[in-house]
Amino acid sequence: LTGEFSGGKIDADEFRRSWQGQAQIQMTDTRTEGLNFQQLVQQAVERSTNVQAQENYDNATRLDSVSTEFALDNGQVTLKGMQGQSELMALTGQGELNLLKEDCDMRRVLGGWKGESKLIDRLKQTAIPLRIYGNWQTLSYSLQVDQILRKQLQDEAKKRLSEWAERNKNTQDGKDVKKLLDKL
Repeated sequence: LTGEFSGGKIDADEFRRSWQGQAQIQMTDTRTEGLNFQQLVQQAVERSTNVQAQENYDNATRLDSVSTEFALDNGQVTLKGMQGQSELMALTGQGELNLLKEDCDMRRVLGGWKGESKLIDRLKQTAIPLRIYGNWQTLSYSLQVDQILRKQLQDEAKKRLSEWAERNKNTQDGKDVKKLLDKL
């Protein structure tokens, strides 16, 4: 932690209420105990596809490195440029913390997949947004996995139809498919 903070008293309650400052945080070999981001994403993907999640989660909460810019202003913590990396995932994001709210985004899961190789390869390269929010005692989360997978399937269908239309460009069916794709 490198930074500068100021406040009226050295007291946890005062720190939460009236301290101010900025810092750069860099940590190595950390754990996000109780927040298994990879498992949350994998379980959501399992519900939408036939891909199976990794069964062993021993290292799933470990991050080799984490860094972020940290700003504190009268109890409001702002995290910018959050970056985390491990063997299983890469995390980028930003967020705000206070006694009532915590927000962050996880952008990518890199490993731990079994199943259809094309879909798994796509998942490894896909940024999956994760939002964690709410009261500290009862945090909620939101994943957008279904929309992302649906968009990827739509893109794949458009690509294949476009390739088919190109191969059949001299037929009426090929011309009709090309017109339809141009409207999408």
